[in-house]
Amino acid sequence: MVLQSESDTIQPDTYLITPDWPVERLRDFLLWALDTGIDLIQLRCFSQSCEQIAALVTWLKGQHGDIRILLNSGLPGSRQLAQEFDCGIHWRSRDMLKVGDDIPRRCAPCAASCHNLQELKAAEQAGMDFAVLSPVCQTTSHPDSAPIGWNLFRKWVEMSEIPIYALGGMKFEDINRARNAGAAGLAGIGLFVQRYMRLSTSRSSSSTLSGGTGTE
Repeated sequence: MVLQSESDTIQPDTYLITPDWPVERLRDFLLWALDTGIDLIQLRCFSQSCEQIAALVTWLKGQHGDIRILLNSGLPGSRQLAQEFDCGIHWRSRDMLKVGDDIPRRCAPCAASCHNLQELKAAEQAGMDFAVLSPVCQTTSHPDSAPIGWNLFRKWVEMSEIPIYALGGMKFEDINRARNAGAAGLAGIGLFVQRYMRLSTSRSSSSTLSGGTGTE
């Protein structure tokens, strides 16, 4: 499905990775994401404490009982929280390579960040349910990282045996191109933040024009 408007549902071809925002702003962002139909989310809020992450997971599951949550392996207490709250773990490539076969099998779904074919093969060997491969395109967050490009992305996907999401410089208009390259879908942070910010600006403008209450 090619998204035609800002109100179209985004799920099921996308994997949302959260920005590292303060809790209240992050909750508003996640409420918007749930309203669009997203049901696969990675919590990547490194500035939050273990207790704050636990509270956020509890709140998120209360909003949507079927939501699939993965905790970034770099979060404090990620393994313990994943077991306690029945979440998956999204393994950073360096963490995945470090733990190897010791990756907990009870944490599902499990995913990994990969940047080359060697890491994709390591993700397969570790029994990951899926991987994200990046950066496919040039990104503003990592301007010095050389993009993989769609041709090499397709080649590596064809050589892999697990679903792979395209990450890095993605736009929603890329979904068909990603599918044609064999991707399971699109993943990103800015991919979602940009749309959320546009809609937030539109809501603020509409409230002002209609005489809605503003901040004091």
